[in-house]
Amino acid sequence: MEEQLRRGPSLLESLWRYRVVVAGVTLFMGLLGYVVGLQEDVRYVAQGTLFLADPNLGDELQGIVSARISAEEYVPRQAARIQSRAVLQEAADLIDNRISVGELGSNFDIESSAETLEIVLVAEDETAEGAAELVNAVAEAYRTQKRAQEVQRAEDAVAELRAQQVRLEEERSGLQSSLEADSSNVALPFLIQSLDARILDISGRIDATLLAVRLRGDGVEDFQDAIPPDFPSRPRPRLTALSFAFLGGVASAMWAYWYAFKSQRVTSRTDPEIVLGVPPLGEIPLYRMTSEDQLTGLLRVDPSAAEAYEFVLSSIEFALADLDGKSLLITSTLPGDGKTTTTLQLAIAASRDRRRVVLVDADIRARGLTRVLGADDRVGLSDLAAMDMEPNEVLRRYKFSEQSQIPVVTAGQRRGDPAALLRTHAFRKGMERIVDSAELLIVDSSPLLAVADATIVAGSVDGIVIVVSHGTPFSELQKVKERLKFVSTPLLGYVFNRSDSSTAGAYGYGYGVAEDDDGQRRLLPGSRRRNGGNEGTRGSHRDADRDADRDADPDGEGA
Repeated sequence: MEEQLRRGPSLLESLWRYRVVVAGVTLFMGLLGYVVGLQEDVRYVAQGTLFLADPNLGDELQGIVSARISAEEYVPRQAARIQSRAVLQEAADLIDNRISVGELGSNFDIESSAETLEIVLVAEDETAEGAAELVNAVAEAYRTQKRAQEVQRAEDAVAELRAQQVRLEEERSGLQSSLEADSSNVALPFLIQSLDARILDISGRIDATLLAVRLRGDGVEDFQDAIPPDFPSRPRPRLTALSFAFLGGVASAMWAYWYAFKSQRVTSRTDPEIVLGVPPLGEIPLYRMTSEDQLTGLLRVDPSAAEAYEFVLSSIEFALADLDGKSLLITSTLPGDGKTTTTLQLAIAASRDRRRVVLVDADIRARGLTRVLGADDRVGLSDLAAMDMEPNEVLRRYKFSEQSQIPVVTAGQRRGDPAALLRTHAFRKGMERIVDSAELLIVDSSPLLAVADATIVAGSVDGIVIVVSHGTPFSELQKVKERLKFVSTPLLGYVFNRSDSSTAGAYGYGYGVAEDDDGQRRLLPGSRRRNGGNEGTRGSHRDADRDADRDADPDGEGA
């Protein structure tokens, strides 16, 4: 379970949990993509293919063996030439300059393959005929310039060869004249014969060069003309809609996975133990409030819930006994978790045993317990801290049933900064006196993550109990754990509140709780409602707890 908490829900679980959001975002992005696609300008794309000839064709005829060019070098060179400004300018001239050279370069692209000696020309235009015209014009311009280049190179080569031939013929003519003047010189015929061979070789090279030019031509073996496309490449609203929907689906799926991991919530009584590292002290079932009066509603709980509070009290007593303590602080993560209800029910359960239990409302900002008792105008904890009063001056008994009367220290008068008030020596001294006067002291404190008051009050008690409500985010529990690292008072455990488990509150094994005339507790077989009997709306229970926990201060001093 701990490993699963670290990993969080799987992607499929996250998608299913937030399927409405994912589907909604995907659909919205698809519709947005379709609208965007319709706004695009109409564009057509045409392409043609140049099949290049062997770049070394005719070299053997010219006797060229070295300096052969490879296809890997030749094809990219020709691709760059096709995209050169000279070629594009000539292509623009061929289409009567209906678009500029810059626009032609922007709307034109090529794809080349050295293996197959192919260059694919791709052009885009507003019309199908225009796109095909651009491709064919560029191809024609390239072939024209390439042909002219080959012819010019051949003419230069032939001119050089003819110049060599003329020099050799002039040299032979001189030797021939010398031979005629001196026929006895036997070396001259051999020299004339050698020059004739060289002149003949040059003549052959000239013929081979001219033949190579005719064979090579423009260097293109074939050209597959571009034809006007039947359909535009843009707009493609359906394709754009699919692309947008895909991006929206991926983005929303990533969000769902991240948010599911970030917002993991407590759903069972053992979940908080993974984060807090302490055992559950009990599990309070979800039940319906049966009275519109807030105090009456808090006191009149479902029998199964009463059993659960009895079990929680027993667990706390064992935990305090191990510490040789008798005071505890009840807190929660945030307001509305049911800490005030839990505090009151634990105090009532303890009072049934005829023990001296004292209840303290240390949540002097929200003053939930004080407001429930209707004691806002009475002296209490703040007065004890500010005026160094005696405990018996602020203790007042409240009757919660015919047999249950509990001494309560209410929040007292509103006085300045609550946190500063709780740090005073008078407060710590007063708390010590209250603890001495009781067998069990239960303190209702402010939520741990709302204000710092709870961590201050914790220094005056023997143990801390946290009320964790069903649906509490794991991230909030992690914050609680981090905050409690700086508190020396041990965390005894937690109470899992508003459980919807069928086992919640089953500690009595079919027995309910009642009181005799003398106030003693006893179990009544079969009095507890089973299964559906303790079910109710989570909202009614939660609302009552929130009303008790929230701040009623009109001046804004509360948490």
